[in-house]
Amino acid sequence: MLPIIPLVIGVGAVVAGAAVPAARASQRRQRLVQAKARARAVYRRLEFCVETIDPGADLTAADELSRASERWHTAGALLAEAVSEEQCAVAEDVAQEGLDHVAAACRKLGIDPPVISGA
Repeated sequence: MLPIIPLVIGVGAVVAGAAVPAARASQRRQRLVQAKARARAVYRRLEFCVETIDPGADLTAADELSRASERWHTAGALLAEAVSEEQCAVAEDVAQEGLDHVAAACRKLGIDPPVISGA
């Protein structure tokens, strides 16, 4: 019976050793999912603004919305290819830059930026 005890201890150690990296990988995946969700939320707010605000004949506002649209497309491309938290953060930053251009356009038009519930 004694030879079985070291075997059980050895198997237990191997199983425990394999569980730690699996748990870390799971945490990394969860952080990536959360980072993508944050970036996607900013991206969707930008999308809504770009598609709903009409600059009319105001060329300055139209230019700001054009810049916002460029950030929207860039953020979407970055988000589509993001495989790390850092890449998601870059996509989120680019989308936020777009929202800054939206805010500038709205100020120029004398309107409040759209309110997106849950934002």
